Amino acid sequence: MADIVLSRMHKAHMPEKGQITTARLFSVEGTVTYVKLLEYNDDQYLIPYTNLGITIRKDETIMGKFKQAYGTQFPVHIVNVDLIQNFIDIDMSVSEDQAIAAKASYIILKQINEFVRQLAGSFKISKLSMETIYAWIIWELQDPISTLQTTIDDDAFISILQPLISNFYSSIDTRASSDQYFRDSVPQQAFIDQFRGIQKNRFELKSRRMFVELKLVSKWSILGIEAIKQALSAGEEAAKQIFTPNLVQKEQQIQVTVLTSPNYVAELYICKKDAGKEILEKFLEVVEKELKKSNADFECKGGVKEGREIK
Repeated sequence: MADIVLSRMHKAHMPEKGQITTARLFSVEGTVTYVKLLEYNDDQYLIPYTNLGITIRKDETIMGKFKQAYGTQFPVHIVNVDLIQNFIDIDMSVSEDQAIAAKASYIILKQINEFVRQLAGSFKISKLSMETIYAWIIWELQDPISTLQTTIDDDAFISILQPLISNFYSSIDTRASSDQYFRDSVPQQAFIDQFRGIQKNRFELKSRRMFVELKLVSKWSILGIEAIKQALSAGEEAAKQIFTPNLVQKEQQIQVTVLTSPNYVAELYICKKDAGKEILEKFLEVVEKELKKSNADFECKGGVKEGREIK
């Protein structure tokens, strides 16, 4: 992989005026701070002291104060861009909402970047630069920035990768027949299989265990136990009625187990964390409501929890 160079995460060589992008602190020389733009080939640009938005006391350094204020990786605001002079004017005037969105965008773009690099590395594609590989796999097929989410979760990654992969499969026949290097060096089916394998391992959603721990105490032995059973059954049925798109039926099924009376655990295995939480909270709501009718004691220990991910 030594011959594969860094590649931009965007088709454009430089960010646009007004854009918020992610940078990393590189060095401080005198009153000038140098940063690398992580989405643009790690290209290095300077930020003058007047644009840093910090005040330095006599016993402080620019480097120390800057790290204290922003850390070593942070969003920056592109004030102006001069394509002819290859100059970018940068400052640190970024709102909290902009910072959150920029972080989410960078994490998703980094995932895609690492995915493409892993794909290229699996075939030791050293004759081609990452620029060429990106131009084929990403830039020609879909601009990922157009579908970036402002929240960071598995679904955001999937929403970007699925259309990209679909387009990739439909174009590989054309590319393999027209690109001499790929036709000679990369078996078409093997490349597709590798692509699918990396995509599965890196981006497919995996089931996670979500559960609630309950303490249910009946007031009357037989009648109370029956009331608990009916309440649990009503909770399970109510949870099934929640309409959650893109979930298979078994993902919405809750299994209740008696640990040691009066301790119960209700659990389900599900890909989407938010959906799992919604389902279990509905279950709890109905169980508690039903148990109040029979004066049984209801206690939920710690709310909805997440267990280990199922590989």
